Amino acid sequence: MKASHYGAVLVRLFAMALAYHALDRLTLMMLMGFDNINYHNVWNMFVYPLIPIVIALLLWFFPLTVSQFLVREDFDHQVELMSVGTILMVLLLAVGIFLLYHAIMNALYWVVVLPYRTQLDEYGVPAISFSPFDISNMIVAGLELIVSLLLVFRARYFARLLLRVVR
Repeated sequence: MKASHYGAVLVRLFAMALAYHALDRLTLMMLMGFDNINYHNVWNMFVYPLIPIVIALLLWFFPLTVSQFLVREDFDHQVELMSVGTILMVLLLAVGIFLLYHAIMNALYWVVVLPYRTQLDEYGVPAISFSPFDISNMIVAGLELIVSLLLVFRARYFARLLLRVVR
């Protein structure tokens, strides 16, 4: 397979993720928008989420064209096959980077919210009080950060471990 063929597979995977995200946003917009219907809400509910769906459909039906546009001709040559361990390591690394992104975003949220806990309102009560749900979200964000860092920095070890368990 050529590099553009691998790129076409990635383009299709991206199209699936984009369609999922757009459908998720469409349902959220519809749930929020039925309270008061006007032109702006109709635009937000249907047209705004449909743009990523149209892009996802174009990417789904023309992945090789998009991939050939992205991969220059001098790089589009026959690619040697990778071993199963290397593919598994790359997949674990991709999952780790994906989780790391979400973990960093969650951690940044709690880093921004946490100082407001120490501020007091005019009655001497903390401005924000954390519920047990908030505390569990903070713990999960920390664990998510640890797991994602382990996946990123120890992907080769986990790939070997998984291959040993399977065999």
